[in-house]
Amino acid sequence: MDAFPPAIRDYVLAVAETTQTPVDMAATAALAVLALCQQGKYRIKGKDDWIEPLNLFTVIVAEPSERKSAVISHMAGAVHRFEAAYNQQHAAAIERSRVEKRILEKQQRNLEEMVLKGKAQIEDLQDVSMQLANFREVMPMRLYVDDVTTEKLTSVLSENNGTAAILSAEGGIFDMLSGIYTKNVNIDVFLKGHSGDSIRVDRIGRNSESIMNPALTILLTVQPNVLSEVMQNGTFRGRGLTARFLYCMPTSLVGRRRFHTTPIPQEATSSYERFIKNLLEDEQSTTPEML
Repeated sequence: MDAFPPAIRDYVLAVAETTQTPVDMAATAALAVLALCQQGKYRIKGKDDWIEPLNLFTVIVAEPSERKSAVISHMAGAVHRFEAAYNQQHAAAIERSRVEKRILEKQQRNLEEMVLKGKAQIEDLQDVSMQLANFREVMPMRLYVDDVTTEKLTSVLSENNGTAAILSAEGGIFDMLSGIYTKNVNIDVFLKGHSGDSIRVDRIGRNSESIMNPALTILLTVQPNVLSEVMQNGTFRGRGLTARFLYCMPTSLVGRRRFHTTPIPQEATSSYERFIKNLLEDEQSTTPEML
């Protein structure tokens, strides 16, 4: 706990107290939340030829009724509220951008027909096509997702400057990856999203997507039986997916919890919210800053 700045440390301890959970849970969640805030903005340079991104894959392993969802709700709440406030504040600009893009696309289609009929010049079509190619749509902020497929996750990374996060109080993402819905599941986006290797997708029926420096952060809470199944998956182990996670397996406090606990102090909540807000407001540049 001493490694955390005071705003994080105080809130983690307060969450552990009010939920009567081991401090490990909230602390591990705090690491993932901090990674979400900083990924894509900074990279760590261990030496000239050794550079690491700042994203993390974390899993909290605990039996049912260990209050995993409550801990995640407290720790990720600041991120959720920041995202909601941003999208509400920029709602008009987001909608205006969507309309402008639809107009350009319709102009392009109309000009294509007119050029084919000889009623318009090819230069007019080229001008509109250039405007559409250079148009940067104002997208809603999406700091994290929950229930997501690998294909959609790739699109989220592409739309979000190469960064994304999965925050979930369940381990359903492992079911999806292991093929519960379809036998052909591509886990490359998870492998490359962890290491920062470039992602290029070119498939029939989908727009081409190119992500040069992806950064994916994951925070999951799962039950031990889910972890057991994951560890027995030969594909996950063979391709190194399981080795990419930081595992937290806290000691259970069931049977030793106190009913009368101290609520989270307002000062601790305000300091934590302000800390996370400041990190998220630090805009991502084209090139991550090297530390």
